[in-house]
Amino acid sequence: MNFLLRRPKMKWIRNNMSLSAISTVAERNVTLLNSGDAVLDCKKYAIRFFDAAELAIHSLHDNSLLMYDVSKKDTWYFAIVYLYRHSLELLLKACIFSVITDVQSQIDAIASVSHDLKECFDLLEQYNGITTASYSEIDWLKKFLTDISRIDRESDMFRYPFGNNMQTLFMCQKSISY
Repeated sequence: MNFLLRRPKMKWIRNNMSLSAISTVAERNVTLLNSGDAVLDCKKYAIRFFDAAELAIHSLHDNSLLMYDVSKKDTWYFAIVYLYRHSLELLLKACIFSVITDVQSQIDAIASVSHDLKECFDLLEQYNGITTASYSEIDWLKKFLTDISRIDRESDMFRYPFGNNMQTLFMCQKSISY
């Protein structure tokens, strides 16, 4: 029991580290390189999330060490689904930004839809942002996004083992159509 009382030494980036301290002077600066165009940036990130998911899947398929060990492949399921799902979310948000161009209205729109894919699509419909699809395609997509939102409204199902309220997300097996 004594080992539970001993805590390992914490290793910090610098001495006298404080999580609540905010420094205005830094040895190194970080620069985020976005274009400033929310549509282009969301599309770029969506493609990168999609490519990461594809890379993970192909890596699992091509890795002969994992070829016959399904248990190792299964550990990648949630990460891959999250990457695909987030790619879809970013594409929907790029579409929202293309029809809602005022910055404050964009902020309000994203706050209202949060991570809910169906809400993103509903908002696009409200702004007539869906113009090239047929009724059957729109109907299929609505059902698909409704199914996803039914179980993963906040996009936390595949990132964390529990939801925002600390409840376990998977109490039993679920059929998920991604």
